[in-house]
Amino acid sequence: MRFIELDLLVESGYTIKIMNKIDKIWTDIWEQGFRNFPTNLPIHKLLKYSSHIPLLLSVMEVFSHNQIVELGSGFFSTPIFYHNYVDKFVTVEDDKDWYDKIVRYYEPKEGFEAIYSGLLFWDEKPYKPTFSEITAKQQRLLIRFYESVKEHFPTDIMFVDQIKYGRSVSIDILGKYTNVLIYHDAQHKHRFYRDSVDKMVESGGYKHFSYKIERNTTNMVIKDSIDFDSKFFESKIEEYEMRYYKALGDRFDDLKYVKDIESVFIQI
Repeated sequence: MRFIELDLLVESGYTIKIMNKIDKIWTDIWEQGFRNFPTNLPIHKLLKYSSHIPLLLSVMEVFSHNQIVELGSGFFSTPIFYHNYVDKFVTVEDDKDWYDKIVRYYEPKEGFEAIYSGLLFWDEKPYKPTFSEITAKQQRLLIRFYESVKEHFPTDIMFVDQIKYGRSVSIDILGKYTNVLIYHDAQHKHRFYRDSVDKMVESGGYKHFSYKIERNTTNMVIKDSIDFDSKFFESKIEEYEMRYYKALGDRFDDLKYVKDIESVFIQI
């Protein structure tokens, strides 16, 4: 880990070590995410939950991120936003246990707000219901909640990775108020997101970008008014991928990976 050391000329002779922002992010990801990942689960599970890391780090470098809204807190995404936002960062969590972990780990600071939605009405394991499969009352609760979240918009970045049945309706209600929409688990787009993303893109005025590691996809919808050089963005992703792979390798000593132009294959 890299440190910037400032030797203070004081009688006590203390040395202050200041960790730079990217190291703070990786420390949080490692300590709360990779290190605590159950050892009895295969690596493709860790890959599933963390595959968006290189893209999110690249987003923080390329796009304006004065204001960020995260739907679905997690130790593979929240630290990236927490250590990067400029004016405001709101993270919304549906699961009370996860919410308690986030507020316990991340200290209060100006512009940061964690919200507990109380929208976990269904144990998702092993079945993951969609919006159309929950009750009409639950649908109304979801709609009412996301309408209330409008007070935190417009925003620069909106990240969607919450409870599965909340994803499509949150995009329907809030998507048009963000400059960059990022949605995880995009390989299940038609199940988890219905036509919410397609309606945004087809309405005009948006660009679409897709990022895939093995079977896991994270996509972005970007307003046309926002400058976006896809080639430069891909080069930033490649830089962060190498550190991501190393973290995976450190967590699973037997990790072997092969990368070609089209995709990444993880082999154990």
